[in-house]
Amino acid sequence: MLKLFFNRHSPLVYLADLLTLLLLMLLAYKAFQSQFVFGGPSLFLVYTYIFFNVLRFYPWYGPDKSDVGLRLHFQKILVPCTYISLLAFSLRYLGLGEFWLWFLVILTLPLHYSSWILIAFHWKDKSQLRAGYFSENHYLQDE
Repeated sequence: MLKLFFNRHSPLVYLADLLTLLLLMLLAYKAFQSQFVFGGPSLFLVYTYIFFNVLRFYPWYGPDKSDVGLRLHFQKILVPCTYISLLAFSLRYLGLGEFWLWFLVILTLPLHYSSWILIAFHWKDKSQLRAGYFSENHYLQDE
């Protein structure tokens, strides 16, 4: 049962991601029509959702590796980000005020902290070892 809700390849996660995107587009359309205003917490949650969706497709280690390292991290971190964003955009669509979204913003902060730390380590890493060298036991094949 948990696999249905929290596996990054689950149809329920894909459905939640699609609903989140649709709600975001609906809220953006309402904002464009001057029927809705994005406040600070809403803008931060929009940024969070777009940030993690864009970075999950970035080729961190070239085109040959798809599910290792940072790309795997962003694929996995998108699950809680999608659920939080879906809840936030649903609440905003139903008319809940910006103040009540601060709790959801606080929930996303550890996602940002851990991601920025991993990105900083990736930029500083000068090692020539391929991604997943130790975690995928490639070192055993090289012996």
